[in-house]
Amino acid sequence: METRNIIKSGPTSYVVSLPINWLKENKLSKGAFLYLKQDKNNLVYSAKLEVEDYNREITIEVDSRSKDQVEKLIKSAYLRGYNIFRVRGDTVTERMKELKDIISRLAAIEIMEQTKNVIVFHEILDKHKNNPDKIINRMDMVLRVMLQEIQDAIGIKNVFDSVFEMEKELNRLELLSQRIIVNALERPEYASELGKNNFQLLSAFKMTNQMEMFGDSLKDLSKYSEKMTQVIKEYFSRVHARFISTMKAYYTKDIRLASELASKDNRDDEKFEKLMILAKSENPLLLMSIKNIISLLEEMAHLVLNENT
Repeated sequence: METRNIIKSGPTSYVVSLPINWLKENKLSKGAFLYLKQDKNNLVYSAKLEVEDYNREITIEVDSRSKDQVEKLIKSAYLRGYNIFRVRGDTVTERMKELKDIISRLAAIEIMEQTKNVIVFHEILDKHKNNPDKIINRMDMVLRVMLQEIQDAIGIKNVFDSVFEMEKELNRLELLSQRIIVNALERPEYASELGKNNFQLLSAFKMTNQMEMFGDSLKDLSKYSEKMTQVIKEYFSRVHARFISTMKAYYTKDIRLASELASKDNRDDEKFEKLMILAKSENPLLLMSIKNIISLLEEMAHLVLNENT
């Protein structure tokens, strides 16, 4: 154990020197932040903020409530950071299937206890190993598979079922990201661990929302994959490439690329006009899905601009 003298510095301050080896080991230099924790006779300085985990439990009564009402209550509690869900009521047993269906839409939640009138779900996620950036990367990977699945199936087969399952995974990832972000906005020490300020957290919140909506539009488009023409396939390949460019701009913070992708001039070409005429004559819903996809790509590019300018 080392000892240090307390040195008076000014009328109201005292200072203690820090071991040089400890500073080097923790890569600290002038201007770096240290975190102070007081515990009776001890004063602990840390180079890294330790975020304490804590349990938040909520009890939800299911009797006299519809499935939709129960699902909204559970999702709301999930987003607000609750990690123990105690669902109870006389109808729990007979409604077990729908309760499990609700929980299956949430990431990292499993049944830990079950009786006749009570079912308890717990979070099994290590929040310290997840952050919005990792989740956006996972959503990106799912969307690339969805795009390729649809592109390969155009004019050949219907891939709605497989795309639908992937879109469900996007929903789970979006909720997980939003849960982490809401928790970070409420707990500054957690935001510090994530390395995000409030603006960056809100930007990530919007990005995951746009990516989920993009996946939802792809799901709608996949219903018509078997009936799509070669003209649509050609244009869809360009949409696929544009999504990859949008994510590249996001990861690399490329403002110039994002600006080009955010411009509506990208869609005003002869092939796009032909595609719109064709889609409108074949299927108005197909036209709506295509328009939604293009608009969402533009909005995602705008998010990149807003975060980096």
